[in-house]
Amino acid sequence: MPGIKKAQFVMKTIPAKILILFITLFGLVNFSFAEIQTTEVYETYLASHKLIPILEPLIGPEDKITGFRNKLFVKAPPSIQDEILSVLEEIDRPLQNIKISLRYGQN
Repeated sequence: MPGIKKAQFVMKTIPAKILILFITLFGLVNFSFAEIQTTEVYETYLASHKLIPILEPLIGPEDKITGFRNKLFVKAPPSIQDEILSVLEEIDRPLQNIKISLRYGQN
């Protein structure tokens, strides 16, 4: 066909040192994201400001735990999320209702 030209790709060779450097850097970056962080919301019986000091020692320096009323927001890897859930299952219990009745005596 007279009006259409084929595209030609020129393949350049990459020096071995640059290739090794690229593979090494990619490997290091890949290891830093080995465990993906997820965000979970836990609804609790106790107020979050009482639970956060108990749970903070379980999380790492790159993880985060915040709360609002009876909700905990945890950003951490799934393995840490499992630990937090097991601790919450042990310590977070519904509050007991207390019935108070009054009697007025006739004097």
